Amino acid sequence: MGIKIPMFGSKKTEEKERQYPVININPEIPPLPRYSDKTKIDVRYVVISPFVSIHIYWDEEKSELLYNIEEPILTEPEKKSLEQISLGMTEMINLGMVENKDQESLLKYLDQMARILISE
Repeated sequence: MGIKIPMFGSKKTEEKERQYPVININPEIPPLPRYSDKTKIDVRYVVISPFVSIHIYWDEEKSELLYNIEEPILTEPEKKSLEQISLGMTEMINLGMVENKDQESLLKYLDQMARILISE
């Protein structure tokens, strides 16, 4: 099953793309306090708002410090949408466009592809 891909630069696509926020995938990580007792550590911070947070805490049962990546809990319709977007991204990505690209260009290309899929 294919996904309709709008033409780049079309007015309709540009208008839809403006509705979505820009996602900063390299956010500034806040300075974390130093702890003399690692069993007292319990810190949360946002990495990609509102999609990914980090939770660092001491787990009594395991007797170790845990670093958990927390994502929002998705509803069934959201899970289906995510699956469609993931499949669409796989189908859409032009390998010639991602080879030999610097990180900034690659991320810009992937962001553009994701916005096109989301707008559909």
